[in-house]
Amino acid sequence: DQHVTYDYETWGDVNALRPELCNEFRIVSIGLAWKEDGEIESAAFLFDRPRPASTILEAAWIYFLENGEGTRTCHNSRYEHKCNIKRFGRTWPSRCTLLRMHAVDELASLGLERVMAYCGVQWGKFKQEFGDTRINPIDAPVEKLLEYNGLDAHGTYHCDDFLTDVLETEVIEEVASMDEDFSM
Repeated sequence: DQHVTYDYETWGDVNALRPELCNEFRIVSIGLAWKEDGEIESAAFLFDRPRPASTILEAAWIYFLENGEGTRTCHNSRYEHKCNIKRFGRTWPSRCTLLRMHAVDELASLGLERVMAYCGVQWGKFKQEFGDTRINPIDAPVEKLLEYNGLDAHGTYHCDDFLTDVLETEVIEEVASMDEDFSM
């Protein structure tokens, strides 16, 4: 059962964080993370940059989302769902670290940085180092964009692993499995 996390870096003519408001919207790059030989590995690739993805790349990504074995996880799957609907016209099930964190502590602040800190990921330094890349990924240097996107997916994988352990330890597995249904 292969578990993969994915993360989108996006651009929109109105607001990349609100894809539903955009006339023009791009998934600039996609970051992935998975575990191999007990270690988290990550990679990222350009998608709609410098132009919209080729039909072959788009078809391969959709195939991965539809048919890939195992679990897909995003940090805030509600956002990835909105991106998928805007870009592909539909979306696919995925787990959500924000919902999993809420299952652990319903009063916790659920921002990316807070969840990562709870899970032991020092995200603050990356946030500062990659500030311009996060704000404007369409114009960011490719190497920096892909490094940031890969690190983001890597951090999400670490958080999902950590939260899975916490949820299993606290005997609330039933709640943990519900997030995929409620994140859509």
